[in-house]
Amino acid sequence: LNVIKISTLYKSEALLKPEHPKEWDRSFLNMALLIKFNAEPEELLEILKLIELKMGRNKNYPTWSPRIIDLDILIAENLTIDISNLQIPHRDFFNRDFALIPAAEIAPDIIYQQKTLKKHCKKLKKTKIKLINDCC
Repeated sequence: LNVIKISTLYKSEALLKPEHPKEWDRSFLNMALLIKFNAEPEELLEILKLIELKMGRNKNYPTWSPRIIDLDILIAENLTIDISNLQIPHRDFFNRDFALIPAAEIAPDIIYQQKTLKKHCKKLKKTKIKLINDCC
């Protein structure tokens, strides 16, 4: 696995449904990495899930609850996969500013659905993410 490029760090509010507890309403930090990986996407997913576990993510927590880390494969060039545990592009990728904007920052010219990521960003009606300037 080779890291080619790292996006800026962004802050976003939690996505929650009305019935979720108020204490779940926490901000998230988001970023994207452009990587080169010479194996199947399913193998990369296994590695990402192992990293999550080693960092303390509890897989038994309820869906959408706060978590220490959440690693996803958002896109993979022009690849499309739809199997039970892996969807590429990520099923909500084009509607989630906190994923699309960092990805477009590091790979603006990757094409999905006949549009570059940069053009997909332009269709976002309103964005709530904030750029974190002095994170490190």
